Amino acid sequence: MYAIFRLKARAAIPDLPVFLNSPMAIDMTDIYHRHRAEHRPSIEECSGLCHVAKMVRSVEESRALVAQRHPVIIILARGMATGGRVLHHLKPLAPDRRNTIVFAGFQAGGTRGVYLNHSEPGPADALRQRIERELGWSVTVPRLGPIIGIQP
Repeated sequence: MYAIFRLKARAAIPDLPVFLNSPMAIDMTDIYHRHRAEHRPSIEECSGLCHVAKMVRSVEESRALVAQRHPVIIILARGMATGGRVLHHLKPLAPDRRNTIVFAGFQAGGTRGVYLNHSEPGPADALRQRIERELGWSVTVPRLGPIIGIQP
């Protein structure tokens, strides 16, 4: 949320609606905001990042997000994408090539994370090819050196 707040503040990304769709992340954001004076970002930055997203508190609100007909950013707890609210979004949104789904963090083997960064280059590339061939998903195996992701 901090990266999105900073990017929006610089007008580096469009001013899209942002939704935080994770009960645990919402609770942690509330705690972070209550203790904003104790963090490295300024009080204004902490306040901004804590308010950059609309908090999605119910399962019904979560399911309604997939009906949006305009671009949005949906932030969910990454987990392993094997259950919970993330599944409301993966099934209808993943097949549409206009959407990008990013799992920021570790994904265990056998789960739905497909950015292949926890393997040797040869096996990772073989798995990338299989996923692209069998599922039609675009997959990337990172190379040494480039920084991947959004830089705040």
